[in-house]
Amino acid sequence: MEHRTNAHKLVLWLLAALSALCAALALAVLLPGGARTAHAAENGHTEHGTDWTALFAEGGKLTGGNYYLAADVELTTALTVSGPVTLCLNGYVLTGAGSSAVIMIGSGGDFMLCDCQSESAESEHRHAYYVDGNGKYVFVTDTSDPNYTSAEEKGAVTGGVVTGGMQHGIYVYGSGIFTMQGGTIAGNTAETHGGGVYINNTAAFTMSGVSFTDASYIYDGSEKTLTITGTLPDGVTVEYTANTLTDAGSVEVTASFTGDKINYNEIAVMTATLTIERAIPAYTLPEGLTATEGDTLADVALPDGWNWADDTLSVGEEGDNSFTAVYTPADTANYQEVSAELTVSVSAAATEDAGAVPGGEETGGCSSSVGIGSAGGAAVIISAACALIFKKGKRSDL
Repeated sequence: MEHRTNAHKLVLWLLAALSALCAALALAVLLPGGARTAHAAENGHTEHGTDWTALFAEGGKLTGGNYYLAADVELTTALTVSGPVTLCLNGYVLTGAGSSAVIMIGSGGDFMLCDCQSESAESEHRHAYYVDGNGKYVFVTDTSDPNYTSAEEKGAVTGGVVTGGMQHGIYVYGSGIFTMQGGTIAGNTAETHGGGVYINNTAAFTMSGVSFTDASYIYDGSEKTLTITGTLPDGVTVEYTANTLTDAGSVEVTASFTGDKINYNEIAVMTATLTIERAIPAYTLPEGLTATEGDTLADVALPDGWNWADDTLSVGEEGDNSFTAVYTPADTANYQEVSAELTVSVSAAATEDAGAVPGGEETGGCSSSVGIGSAGGAAVIISAACALIFKKGKRSDL
């Protein structure tokens, strides 16, 4: 990401400089008098080992890799870059075929130009030039050339050079990326725009520090929204769509960005989900619940909002027994149901009298009776003990 950001900054810098010069000079980067405006940076290497490939005159398509010039090279066709490619000028001159740009960087291309011999004291890395009547820089290998000797403006450049392009020195289009760490681009022409570097696309705002993430809240009756985090680039603003939620639920929020559409690519929208979870309602646990052995929970009444999870269950034996009940709030859209364990105090069932016999009509026991009468004129006193015994609802006298 940092590599891409540096590239875009360089693109903007080059565009500003080149636009002012191209109309009068039809070139870019090297100014009359030999002033160099190429980006200076550490080139990251001092030699070319096995991971580097020498570039030859055929030109053609480069899909990836590290290349270097082993000597001055005059291309027969333009170099086209469609992948990650580094080219070290190595202090030499790369001359285009004269019919197009020297290097063309298309979509998918990520091209870095560097020069590890930019401060070389070797004569082979010093290149003479003169400025012709059209303001074009022309590089020569023979300083006895009459055009060179008669020119009013001439000089020399130390280090590598890209020159000889007829439609720009370096042409970037589509989503191509060009990073210049070293070297000189001069002596290239174009009918329109800058002769040195032409970017036929727009830069991109750096949004790496900006994020838009999901968020979740517990329902409290207040409105909730989402916002981006991070700092927007200068000139960029954000607008939200569907960015409000009060009741429990979720909604997808869109963040759209606007900025300089002329010089920058459109910024992709970001989306995030805003969620409000149902809250736990306030409630009071029922107390003082009673029942009798043999009852079911259906026989135990609960306050409004409460129901037994299974009211067919027996209350069980005598004592304190626990059972699950559910509280259902009035607003189930924003509040959850609550399950709780409630205590039921169970009493023993009432018992029958010991002498009672089911289906009998009298209770059993002993009684005495005295009868007074006469028999043949004689007085008779009868005393008897009588017991009533019930069996299966029938009475027997003993």
